[in-house]
Amino acid sequence: MRPISTTEPLPPTDVGAADELEVLHHRGDAALDAAFAAHDALAAAESAPVYARGEWLRIWRAANPQWEPFAVEVRAAGGPRAVALLARRRRRGSTEVVLMGAGDCDVASVPAADDAAAAVLAGAVAAELTAIKGRWRAVFDQMPAGAAVARALAATLTCARVVDGDPVPFTELSGGREASSYLSRRFRKETRRRRRRLEEEHAVTVEFVSDPAAIAAAAAAITGLRRRRDHDLSRPSTLDTEAGSAFWHGVVDHFAASGRLELALLRAGGELAAYVISIVDARDDGSVAYRGWDGRIATQFSRFAPGQILDVAVFEHCLARPDVSIVDYGRGDQQQKTHYANSAYETVALHVWSSSWLRRYDAAVDAAVAALRDFKESHPGLERRWRTLKRTALRAGSR
Repeated sequence: MRPISTTEPLPPTDVGAADELEVLHHRGDAALDAAFAAHDALAAAESAPVYARGEWLRIWRAANPQWEPFAVEVRAAGGPRAVALLARRRRRGSTEVVLMGAGDCDVASVPAADDAAAAVLAGAVAAELTAIKGRWRAVFDQMPAGAAVARALAATLTCARVVDGDPVPFTELSGGREASSYLSRRFRKETRRRRRRLEEEHAVTVEFVSDPAAIAAAAAAITGLRRRRDHDLSRPSTLDTEAGSAFWHGVVDHFAASGRLELALLRAGGELAAYVISIVDARDDGSVAYRGWDGRIATQFSRFAPGQILDVAVFEHCLARPDVSIVDYGRGDQQQKTHYANSAYETVALHVWSSSWLRRYDAAVDAAVAALRDFKESHPGLERRWRTLKRTALRAGSR
């Protein structure tokens, strides 16, 4: 391990005679504060979304003390040129390395001012990895496809593999402010029909909430619904873990306090039937991106498609706001997003191993898991019993 915040001058590059680059390795709170500041300066120049900015990553860092944060910065006389905010932990006999925000960033940012700085940063990150004792794995997930640092890392590191990441669909509101410009006639008609069915049985309200006190008052109902829905789908909820709960509440508290978080709440008969949490992210041109971050439905209302009803209400709400230029639906290419999106952020993931043996081992484990999944899915009775057991265990564990 290097000492806290060291500087290693590197040979001059083609960025200019006055711009000799140096590499700084940051550890410790004071040094990391400097790395966050450098990262934000470069990320702002790239117009990075809010979940790739320092305020988001600081929340993740505070919620995940099991990860040891560190950073690598490339700097010239004129200021920062490239930064990677990283984290590592020891787990099951090996070291894992990720970008800060891993699992909770729809698009990660490893910003670089130019290709020369990206190449130097890639070499410095590779040196950090190869200095780790024993087995290690690194996963740099959700990096923008085509980003200079992603290309440089893939070219620098051995035992590496680049795969497609999850796209992040969004709608650019460049075609006017009528829903018909973006949503098909059939989809709008179907949504109206579903809402009428819900209204025939329940009093229906849709509410948009941005007041911090009102958001805090709704938090208990939202977290309860989120856990129940996740367990009903036979999957663990991130709110079941200390880190996941801390991150969720950290994001809600931070962005609500600054007036940049909005809840959309669909109630049926006074019960919460669905919710969407969005972050209002200011853009360089003075407009905002309305970034959907979290949402769930109540299972007992699922036959009415409350998620679809609320999603359309949110979209129409964005159309009615002249400051909204982008509606972001979050990570993943789920089918329902195709009804709205007219573009997407494309991403890649870089996987790196300390040895070819470890890479083959992980590939064998992945193949075995995939084979078990295929076997389970080809036997519907077994799949149903497995889901029942998972739901029972998850519900018992959450009590």
